[in-house]
Amino acid sequence: MSKQLAEYDLQFFAEDETGAEETTSETGAEETKTNENKSFDDFLEENKDFQSAFDSRVTKAIETAKKNWEKAKNKELEDARTEAQKLAKMSADEKAEHERQKREKELKERENALMARELKQGAKDLLIEKKLPVEFSDLIHYTDAETTKSQIEKLETAFNSAVEAKVNERLKGKTPLGSSSSGMSDLEKQISEIFGN
Repeated sequence: MSKQLAEYDLQFFAEDETGAEETTSETGAEETKTNENKSFDDFLEENKDFQSAFDSRVTKAIETAKKNWEKAKNKELEDARTEAQKLAKMSADEKAEHERQKREKELKERENALMARELKQGAKDLLIEKKLPVEFSDLIHYTDAETTKSQIEKLETAFNSAVEAKVNERLKGKTPLGSSSSGMSDLEKQISEIFGN
């Protein structure tokens, strides 16, 4: 399969004994140029197996996207249908109350989204100030300022202790081979045994 992808004249890259590059035949150079200048469509035209595999993958991706789109649209239509049925059964006062509640809900969602954006930006600034990775901002739940701040403090504590543990692990040296707990080296022990001390 890799031979089908690109055929290279390896002698083109070799050097002779004097260090100068060997020249290739004109046909070898032309083949290399044509391989480099092929478009994806040309490649697929020449290799029918790749063309069929590529077509089947594209077809499958399109079908999946279409199914997902249809599901989303059907859900939207069903939601609109149930909403219309609810409204048809309501009186004028109930409809007005329902619309008011709907607007309040949408307004609350917008406020929450805006607050989350502001809290996220503040969290990023705080992370930068504390010299922590900004990517930590994706780990935080933005409900209110106090919760956000406490989560950043917990992340800071966990991050610093993990870094400290890793640094200590790397700095920890192995005990030298000749040492003992009594403070005497093996050589000193041998000397004291010989002289009887």
